[in-house]
Amino acid sequence: MGSRHLLRRIRRPIAITVGIITATTGMGLAATTANAEPQNRTASSAPLYTLADGVCAGTVRMLAAPGPYRPGQVYVQVTGGFLGISGTSAPCRVDVRVDWRNLTRGTRGTLRGWVAGTGIPSVTTHGIGTTVTTGSGRVELRLQPDLPHLAIAPIQVTAD
Repeated sequence: MGSRHLLRRIRRPIAITVGIITATTGMGLAATTANAEPQNRTASSAPLYTLADGVCAGTVRMLAAPGPYRPGQVYVQVTGGFLGISGTSAPCRVDVRVDWRNLTRGTRGTLRGWVAGTGIPSVTTHGIGTTVTTGSGRVELRLQPDLPHLAIAPIQVTAD
């Protein structure tokens, strides 16, 4: 099977699932937040639509802010909400990674974890919330689930 045919087979179910989620939960793409402004140093991502374990799909979101404890740190929070059947008694979940890159100093790293939650009501039952030492400067963060998803733009925040 050719790679183009395989990509079409993957994209079609994602598009259908995203349409169902958007229609049933009222979640739309209009909730996009741009990079952090000087008066608001917290940046949040647009909703990232993704498949999850079992027969699940939903959204994952990321928030980043200057670290609260020491200079050169960024606090990262990742949450999610999903609809579907996980195949277990636990809510739907997906493994995620956050690739970060300090645009000022050139350092980079990866944060790994998983998020789980329900879509109706929208409740995150497990998320990521941690502080990463990035060094001071402008930091770009890119959210990547391990399952098929619709990519979003990275966010940026300044680590003091």
